[in-house]
Amino acid sequence: KNDRLEDLITRMEDFADMTIRPLTPVLEFRAQPMPGDKKIRPLAKHHTLQAFQEILTNMSKHTLPKKILITVSVTNQTLNVSIQNAYQPAPEAYQETPGGSGKQSLAARLRAVKGSLAWSDGNDVQEAKLAIPL
Repeated sequence: KNDRLEDLITRMEDFADMTIRPLTPVLEFRAQPMPGDKKIRPLAKHHTLQAFQEILTNMSKHTLPKKILITVSVTNQTLNVSIQNAYQPAPEAYQETPGGSGKQSLAARLRAVKGSLAWSDGNDVQEAKLAIPL
């Protein structure tokens, strides 16, 4: 009924390595060691991975990343994922994609797992903080 949390983190790191690393001069992925028995519901695993991928893809697509730092930890039965993107401003063509539905899709995924997203952007650094109850 439940998947191992460690498997989700491995999938997240694989996505970052295979898809985002070629687009970014520096990418760091730091994950707190997880106990082998820590579980996550399959639906939560699916939506969390999809939200993570959406955020990373959009950061890479709409900025010119110089360094992306991803940190993953668990506190108080909550999976915390922080994605920091140090970037240089991109030309106007990068800024918006007409007709995109990324924000609505991300919001629906977070509602499905009772998760939250905190977003900040300033001084050429974006940070997305995902919190997913386990």
